Amino acid sequence: MGLETLAPLAVPAIIGSTAIGVLAARQQAKSQSAIAKYNAQVAEQQAKAREQAGKVVATERMRRNARLVQAQRAAFAAGGVTPQGTPMIVELAQVERGTLDALMEGHNAAIGAQQSRSQAELYRAQGSAAIRAGRLGVGQELFSGAVNLSMLSTRKKLAKEQGAG
Repeated sequence: MGLETLAPLAVPAIIGSTAIGVLAARQQAKSQSAIAKYNAQVAEQQAKAREQAGKVVATERMRRNARLVQAQRAAFAAGGVTPQGTPMIVELAQVERGTLDALMEGHNAAIGAQQSRSQAELYRAQGSAAIRAGRLGVGQELFSGAVNLSMLSTRKKLAKEQGAG
């Protein structure tokens, strides 16, 4: 079987192979982009959940601190201690520690939420990159198909020239 016999079969095979490669590149890009979009949505939900959890914990810390201060006041009063001097310093120190603790919880939650938002942005960037890579893959497949057809045409011409010469 010579080139003349195989050439009619090779052209549809090259075109078919190129078409399949193009479709595969497009589908892979769409799939990767969809996965990245989903991951970005999950990261955004995690950010919201972290913020909400941080607010709940900070609020609970403030409530717990208020209860502790009230318990200290009651203990001082039961012992006949007036709220001046050292008892007031103890109470103020407790209020300060509790407030700082609650603020730290809120701050930590905000940092966690920002990390999740940053991760979401990264996923969105990956989705965009996947689409661009898919376009490049389509171009590569089309170029490869064109090169293969050109090579087949060149071989066919050379075979004709050699047969005529």
